[in-house]
Amino acid sequence: GYIKDNILYVADWFSGLHLYDITDPNNLRHAGNFHTAGSSKGVVVRDGVAFVGDDDHGVQIIDVSDPAKPKLLSNLPTPGLAYTMKLAGPLLYIADHRGGLHIADVSDVRAPRLLGSYDTPGKAWAVDVRGQHAFVADDASGLLIFDVNDARTPRLAGQFTPGGAAEDVRLRDNYAFVTFFDQGLFVLDISDPAAPRAIGQIAIPGNARGVDLQGNYAYVAAWEGGLQIVDISDVTRPRIAGY
Repeated sequence: GYIKDNILYVADWFSGLHLYDITDPNNLRHAGNFHTAGSSKGVVVRDGVAFVGDDDHGVQIIDVSDPAKPKLLSNLPTPGLAYTMKLAGPLLYIADHRGGLHIADVSDVRAPRLLGSYDTPGKAWAVDVRGQHAFVADDASGLLIFDVNDARTPRLAGQFTPGGAAEDVRLRDNYAFVTFFDQGLFVLDISDPAAPRAIGQIAIPGNARGVDLQGNYAYVAAWEGGLQIVDISDVTRPRIAGY
C-alpha cells in the first residue's frame, strides 16, 4: 500500500490496484479500481500518477488524478517479476524479483525508458535509495548496496549477509532498517555504504517481511505474527513496544 494525501493505494494481486478514500479513517470508502494485466505487488504515487509493480507484466503506469476513473498511461516491461519500487527525481528504481534491480527514466510517464540493470544473485524484493546509492533486499543474498551515480551501469558497492533472507529495507539518516524473514529486524550503520555494519537487531514473532518507519517506531508486517511495533528510539537496542 501507499498513502498520498487522503487516498490509500493498494496493490491487491490479482484484482489489480484499488483506491480508498481515507479522509475519515473510521469510515474507509472504496473510490476506484484498475484491474491490471498481471498480479500487482507494489505501488508508488506521484503527481497523480501511480506506478504499479505488476509481476510478469512489468510496471503499469496509471493516471489516478481522478480516483474514480484510473486509466492506463503506459507500460514498462521488465525481464523478471516487478515487485516494489522507489521514486527519486525522474528515476524509478525497481526491485524485479528474479530480474534483479532496474533503473528507469520516468520523466515522460507516457514513454518510460529502461536505463540500467543489475542481475542480482538472489530475488530482489524491495529497494530504497539515498543519494547515489540504492539498497536492495535480495533474499538469500542479504542487503546489496549499489553505486547508482551512473544509472546506466549500477555497480555493487557493499553487502550485508548475516544469513537468512532479506525481505524489505527502509532508510533513515545513516541507518538502514532491514527485515530478514527468520532473523527479525536489523539496524545497520550505512555511513560507509561499502562497509555496512549491524548496530542493533531484534527477533520478530512470526516472520519479518515488510517494514515502515514513523517517528520512533518501526512497523513490521510479521506474517503470522501480525503487526509488530518496534521502538527504535535507541537504534542499538530496538524493543517490541506493541503488536
